[in-house]
Amino acid sequence: LVLELRSKGKRVVFFAHHYNTAMYYLASAGDQIVMQPGGTLDTLGLSRRVTYFRDALAAVGLQVDAVAISPYKSFADPFTAKDMTPEVRAQTEWLLDSTYDILVEGIARARGMASEAVRAMVDNAPPPGPRSARTGVS
Repeated sequence: LVLELRSKGKRVVFFAHHYNTAMYYLASAGDQIVMQPGGTLDTLGLSRRVTYFRDALAAVGLQVDAVAISPYKSFADPFTAKDMTPEVRAQTEWLLDSTYDILVEGIARARGMASEAVRAMVDNAPPPGPRSARTGVS
């Protein structure tokens, strides 16, 4: 939608008091990104959380039986395991790294920045409000 509006000659300005990684990625497609003084730029990257219930289920006398056809098939793991297996951790990290690369390249292309500058923005996040204006991310 943002790119469609811009292709029709409309100026698109994003304004918020807070930008996280996803919000900044979307806003990067606009002509200008504005943040109110004292706002926060929390481009902290990506993460994934998984809650494991095996012990909680066992505490109430329940157990889930499942058969994984591959060590990378982890649908039932939250109910059958206590923690991520090394294979699932590797797969999760690969997926997050791939998604992160897509975000960085998209922001860099949209804002006319080098990928390294976008990575530095994420690595140094969150900057205080006045500092974010000096990072060149708007």
